[in-house]
Amino acid sequence: MEKESEIVFPGDFLATAEEFISGYGVYEEEGNLYSAIMGRVVRDTERMMVKIVPVTSTPLFLRVGQKVVGRVTDVKSSMASLEILKVVGKEREISGERKGIVHISKISEGYVPSIRDAIRINDFVRARVLMARPAVRLTMAGPDLGVILARCPECGVVLQRKAQNMLICPSCEATFRRKLASDYGSGNVRSRKI
Repeated sequence: MEKESEIVFPGDFLATAEEFISGYGVYEEEGNLYSAIMGRVVRDTERMMVKIVPVTSTPLFLRVGQKVVGRVTDVKSSMASLEILKVVGKEREISGERKGIVHISKISEGYVPSIRDAIRINDFVRARVLMARPAVRLTMAGPDLGVILARCPECGVVLQRKAQNMLICPSCEATFRRKLASDYGSGNVRSRKI
C-alpha cells in the first residue's frame, strides 16, 4: 500500500536503509535514505520502498520520434541547420541541444534535386526527430512534415500556397518551390497546436 506524505527537498532524511529500499528520487548514504529531488514522499509498505514523486515537471529533452517546430538557420548543398523552437504538443522549453540537421535525403520520400528547392533560411518547418544524441538529426519526409510558414525573400510577406509544393508572394507575385507540410499556413508557429 502506497501512502503519500510531506513535501521534501534534496538532502532531506527519509528513512534508514534497514526500513526501506530506495526508489525514484532517493539515494542512500551511510545506511540512510535521502531525497535527491523536490517532491512528495511515497512509502510503499508492500514492496518496502520509499520514492519521491516530483512536484515540478521534469525538463523536456528531445527524443526519437517526437515532432518539433524549428526555424531554418543555414542551408548548404546537402543539408540544412535548424534552431528547434518547440516540441509539438508540449508547453515546456527544451533542455539540452536545440540545433538540428536535416540531410537532403531526409527532406522528402522522393528525390530532391536541390535542397534550396525544398527549404530556405528563415522558413519555419515541422520535422520528426530521427536521432537525439549525440547530435540531433531530423526528417521532413511525410505529409504532415515540411515547411509550415515561409516569407518572401524580396518583400518579407508571408507566402501563400499556390499548388502542392509551390508558394506565391501575394505582394510581388514571385513564386517559390518548397517541401510543404499538408497544413501549410494554417496555424500560429508558436502555438502548441502545430
